[in-house]
Amino acid sequence: MLPALVHAADVEKVIQTEQQTQRAARQSQQRIDRTSDETQKLLEAYREALWKRKQLSVYAEQLEELVNSQESEKASLRRQVDAIGETQEAIMPLMLRMIDTLEEFIKLDVPFLPEERAERLQKLRAALNDADTSVADKYRRVLEAYQVEAEYGRTLETYRGELQFGEVIRAVDFLRVGRVGLYYTTLDGDFAGFWNKQANAWQPLDDDFHQSVRRGIQLAKQQIAPELLRLPVSAPAASQSAKGGK
Repeated sequence: MLPALVHAADVEKVIQTEQQTQRAARQSQQRIDRTSDETQKLLEAYREALWKRKQLSVYAEQLEELVNSQESEKASLRRQVDAIGETQEAIMPLMLRMIDTLEEFIKLDVPFLPEERAERLQKLRAALNDADTSVADKYRRVLEAYQVEAEYGRTLETYRGELQFGEVIRAVDFLRVGRVGLYYTTLDGDFAGFWNKQANAWQPLDDDFHQSVRRGIQLAKQQIAPELLRLPVSAPAASQSAKGGK
């Protein structure tokens, strides 16, 4: 029986050894699996880190371009500010000369709407001295005043005002035909006259022209259809000198 017992013991040892080997193999496989999982996680983390690094690199390049663009914009703005300062220094004297020229022109022009035109000049000068008014707005107002004066030469207008006859001031209706002629008629129609540029004074009109002045006033008010008006006109000074002063 001894050999049988020895054989049984050997078989038991073999079985135990096999079981231990299997347990060791399972443990090793478990460690391999855990190591593989950790390796996969590390690999995924590494890939994510590479992707983030790439994204950050692209973002950094965009920020650098943005900073460079802003620096260029700042330099451009500084140049514009410097140019604006130089422009303001040059444009203010220019606007003052334009207003002085306009004022002198009005003094030499036919004397229509004197109060309105004088008030416009006064407002222009006040605007130039107003610190709250921008240079652009000041220049716009000066140009608008020139445009208004230019329009006077292309329009027909009538308005009511007053004229002094000796020591008497009477209400009259004025008729302006562009800058060619300026006429008046009293409200009762008894007197009429026109501005004589050569004499720089008002001159009475013959009775033959009274009806034409009244028709011109009606035409300016759009009360009648357009028609030709027969009215005296002062000859330009150049024409008079060309005729030897006659």
